[in-house]
Amino acid sequence: MEDIMFRYQAADYVQDPNTLLRSLAAKLDQFETANPDAKTGAWTLAVQSALQDMGEKAGKGIEHFCTRTAKQTGTGEFLLDAVWWRRVTPNEVEHIALAVESEFAAWVKNREEVATEVVKDFEKLLVIKSPLKLMIFCSWYGKGDTDLTPMRSAIWSRLKKCVAQYSHHIEGEKYLFLDTAVMGERKGWIFTVPRSGSVSLDEIKEEYISL
Repeated sequence: MEDIMFRYQAADYVQDPNTLLRSLAAKLDQFETANPDAKTGAWTLAVQSALQDMGEKAGKGIEHFCTRTAKQTGTGEFLLDAVWWRRVTPNEVEHIALAVESEFAAWVKNREEVATEVVKDFEKLLVIKSPLKLMIFCSWYGKGDTDLTPMRSAIWSRLKKCVAQYSHHIEGEKYLFLDTAVMGERKGWIFTVPRSGSVSLDEIKEEYISL
């Protein structure tokens, strides 16, 4: 009897990944314009608010859970920093439609530690079953930063190694990455898992998104 391997397909993506990244980046542009001196805590709440608004507008049975400084009904932390939880009926859970982790690592003492902290959170996404997985980070370390390439490259290199070391991928999973950086320098990209099981570093081909 032929084995039938589960894979994610187009109907499993509650929102086009390109649209999701562009919408989130646009909301962050609006936030930065209105709050140019915002600290990390405010940025975290801005990301969560944007995702909640996008989840509500997505429809398709989405319930959004996220952590909040002030706990509110329906917004408490659920496994990850943010989750779009999809229900077919009020009593039947279909799946996690979007799993999100974010790490700005504002407390670290040097740039080298940023990638380490981002990877710690990204590892949670590896083991969660979801057709869409979004990792948010920031390669901008401070106002003196004019070249974001070294930080961005260091983080992406570590993230790729994590993906290659994990052996339980599901075909069709889409890993979305958003480097919030600063307005005008934000960058988004997507990696689609080509087959279930393991993937090699050479197979991790990123699709860059124009934000």
